[in-house]
Amino acid sequence: MHGADPLAPTPEFDARILRGRQLADRGEFHAAEGVIRTLLTEARGRHAGNHARALSTLTTLYGRAGRYLEAHTLGLHLASLARSVGPAADRALAFALARVCGALSQLRIEDSLGEALLELRQVLDRQPTPLDNLELEYHVAAGVHATLLGEVTRARAHVEAYRRILATVQAPDTVYRWALTMADARVLLLEGRAEEARVRLAELGAGVPEPEFGRLQALVLEVEIATALRDATTALRAGREALERMAGVDRSSFLAADYVHQGGLLARACERLGALDLAQQAYDRMAAAVLVSLEQVDECARWLPELGPAVSDDAAPLSRARKKFVREQKTLLGRVARLLESQGESRIRALLVHPDKEGHVAICAWCESVRTAEDVWLPIGHFVPRSGPFEVTHGMCPPCATGFGGVHRARA
Repeated sequence: MHGADPLAPTPEFDARILRGRQLADRGEFHAAEGVIRTLLTEARGRHAGNHARALSTLTTLYGRAGRYLEAHTLGLHLASLARSVGPAADRALAFALARVCGALSQLRIEDSLGEALLELRQVLDRQPTPLDNLELEYHVAAGVHATLLGEVTRARAHVEAYRRILATVQAPDTVYRWALTMADARVLLLEGRAEEARVRLAELGAGVPEPEFGRLQALVLEVEIATALRDATTALRAGREALERMAGVDRSSFLAADYVHQGGLLARACERLGALDLAQQAYDRMAAAVLVSLEQVDECARWLPELGPAVSDDAAPLSRARKKFVREQKTLLGRVARLLESQGESRIRALLVHPDKEGHVAICAWCESVRTAEDVWLPIGHFVPRSGPFEVTHGMCPPCATGFGGVHRARA
C-alpha cells in the first residue's frame, strides 16, 4: 500500500465518529447507532473516506451486538467500496473482510467463510507491516471455520497463533483478551479437556474483563462445559442466570439478535442435560427476541439503503444461513408463530402481512427475503415461521428476478 490512504476520513468527521464509538464502549448502543446513522447519511455520496469510516464503525457496532446479518451485508458494501479504489485501499478492504468473516463465523456458514478467509489472508499477507488487530480477528474466525469442519488440531493452531500475536501487542484491547479466553476454552472443550476449559473460563472473573455483549456468551459456554462434566448443579445455575439475562431483552434490545443465537446454544445444551423445562424457557425467550430483531431490521432498512434488497455477493451465503436456521430452529419458529398469534395487533404482524392478501407472507423462493406490507423486501426470512398465523406464498424479489432475467416486480 503506497501513499496516502484514499479512504481516510477528514479529522473533523473522525472526531465525531469517535463520540459514537465512546457511547458504544459505555454500552449505550442505541445512542451510538443514532450518532453513526446521522454521520453515515451525511457522508454517503459526498466524501468516500467519511462514508467508509461511518460504514466500518456501524459494521463493528452491529457485529458487537450479535446482529450478524446486518454486519455481514454492511461489511460487503465496505469491501466493494475498497475494491473500487484499488490496492491503495487494502487496509480498508482487510478491515471489511475481517468483519464479514466474523459475521459468517457466527452464522456458521462454513463454505462462504472459507472463501472470505482466503481473500482476507491474501490481503493481510501483502501488507508492508502487520495489522495486528486484523490478524487477531483472522485467527478467531479461522479457528471457528476449523471447528465447523471438525478440524480440532487446526482450531488449536489458530488459538495459539492468536495468543502469540496478542503477547506482542503493547496495549491489547480487553475485547481481544476476552476473545482469546473464550476461544481457548471452547477448543479445550472440543479436545475433550472439559476440566481445563472450566479453569480457563474462570479467568473471565479474575482479571479478564467481559465486554457488555459477552456475559451471556460466557454463561452459555459454562453450561456446555458443565454438561460435558456431568455437573448438573453448575449447569443449571448458569442456565438459569443466562435465562434471567435473556428475559431483559426489552432493556437490552440492541443485543436481541445475539440472544437468538446464544439462546439456541443454551436450549440445545439444556436438552442434552435433560433440563427440558429450561430448554423450553430458552426457546420462549428466543421467540421474544426474534420479534425485537424483526423490528430492528425493519427500522434499519428505512434509513440504511445498504440493507435493502440483497446484492449478488451476499445473496448466496445469506440464503444458506436462512435455510440452515429454518432447518435447525423448528421449535423456535413454532414458538414465534404462537407469539404472533397472541399479539394480533403487534407492529410485526402488521409489517409481515401483505395488504392485498390478508394473512399472507410472500417469501422470495430463491433468497428467502420477505416482502413487507410496504412492498419492501427484507432479509428476515429465517425468522419468519412457515406455519401458524400466516400462510406463506412464494414470489421472487427484484434482485433475484433480475438475475434470472425475469420481471423486476415479483408477484406472490
